[in-house]
Amino acid sequence: MIDVYYSPKGTPYVMGSDLHEELQIKTPLRKWFPSMIEYGFVENQDFSQMDKKVHLDQGGNTVRKDWAVTVEMAKHIAMVQKTAQGKITRDYLLQLDQKVNDGEYLNQGQILALMDICKVMGYFSVQDFFEKEHYEKIFKGTGAEWWERRASLFGYSAADLKKALLDIGEKYKNQKQALFKTDRLELIRRGVVDMFIVMGKSVAFAKNVGNIAKTMSEKLELEIYNDLDTSIDFKSEEQKLIVTDLKNYATDSALFKRFTGGKQQKASVDKNYNQLNLGLEKGQSGNTTFDDAMSKALQNKPLK
Repeated sequence: MIDVYYSPKGTPYVMGSDLHEELQIKTPLRKWFPSMIEYGFVENQDFSQMDKKVHLDQGGNTVRKDWAVTVEMAKHIAMVQKTAQGKITRDYLLQLDQKVNDGEYLNQGQILALMDICKVMGYFSVQDFFEKEHYEKIFKGTGAEWWERRASLFGYSAADLKKALLDIGEKYKNQKQALFKTDRLELIRRGVVDMFIVMGKSVAFAKNVGNIAKTMSEKLELEIYNDLDTSIDFKSEEQKLIVTDLKNYATDSALFKRFTGGKQQKASVDKNYNQLNLGLEKGQSGNTTFDDAMSKALQNKPLK
């Protein structure tokens, strides 16, 4: 199927030439695409011209006109073709939207943000912060219902964890202690799930990104730290900045805005963006000045 790219701002797009080929259009691209624009699409909002250098069979290179097209525009173009292939392409792009909404696909900026989140989610204090926020601000129910909710959300209960500890000859104290003994990186997954639910994402999104975070943490060989019973803060300066940013999730978290698509506001750690390793650009949303965002588009890897 057609390759989908992400701009440096996180906007998904396809190339006009790829869409032309996928839809099996016989009219030459140079004539067909301008006719599609006439359906009311706006340059630098829905599409942006992005010429590319092409190697000729007889030797040498030439420049051919092409366009970066937002996925939303591509869906409309596929629909107006009124062909079987057009429907297949549109359905594929709709499915892509759903996978993005459910957190199955992350763009480059979101992956970088999640890496920073994983760096601090190994601390008990950060995990507890988002679990408490989840319980107090999102969950509506009794204490007993809360633990039933947790079992349903994560796929295991306190009884399951007690049995797991018993199997290795350990005494059960609480769920955190049990996971610390049996599956440490599961604590990062739980923290990430709590965090995204608090943030307002769907349960499906939270669980999918939580699974990605756990896998990522394993690859990064991250550690888990019980920092609840000590007066010393062992976090690095970078980690402290990340924690401060995450706790501002309700107002101006730079990390969270990578997942919301909202207009970037000035964050409390604004002066230290470079330390957050996100490459955020202040004062710009994910879909403004589309042609400017496309200037580096071909450097991004396609999402298939």
